Amino acid sequence: MNFLNVLKKEFFDFIYSYKSVLTVFIVILGEKLIIHVNKPQPYDIFFHSWLITTALQQFVYDTFLTDIREKGLLFYQNMKVSFKKFFAAKFLICVVLYLFMFLCEINNILREANILQFFCLSLQGFIAMPLMFIASTVFIKSETGGLIITTLIMAVIIFGLRFVSQLWISYIITVILLAVFVFLAYCVYKSLFFKKQL
Repeated sequence: MNFLNVLKKEFFDFIYSYKSVLTVFIVILGEKLIIHVNKPQPYDIFFHSWLITTALQQFVYDTFLTDIREKGLLFYQNMKVSFKKFFAAKFLICVVLYLFMFLCEINNILREANILQFFCLSLQGFIAMPLMFIASTVFIKSETGGLIITTLIMAVIIFGLRFVSQLWISYIITVILLAVFVFLAYCVYKSLFFKKQL
């Protein structure tokens, strides 16, 4: 099974996930409303980054849960689809969604942050992907519990790193966290515990 077929499958997973599509539009409209209500206040890029990340979390969590419950991951494993290919397809969909939601507020972003800070926040947002994979496996019987815990973890990461004064230190911490969570997701993917869920 080639990468394009995996990517196509992930794209249709998003289209057919009404929760994910609805969350994306709620986040976009919510951002517009919050900015309008707080017009005298400066645009808080950290808050909006976290808001956008929650939409990514909904998509990733929904598709991972569907893959586990509907045996999509079992199909991938039988078709010898590697962890890299499977993860890269979801990652690309996340990148497109993330950029789409951020571009809706590009004028405010460029006024309050530079490109390097935006890129750092994007990397922080993508930590949600391996984190949601782990959560969807561990909390397969409690969707709400998994979403609440991962949303709190992402809030701690994004709002915690805003207090780091040096951007390069934020980059290093973000890259380390992303690498750690991807490695943990890979370990879960290969684990006996995960195989029992399929």
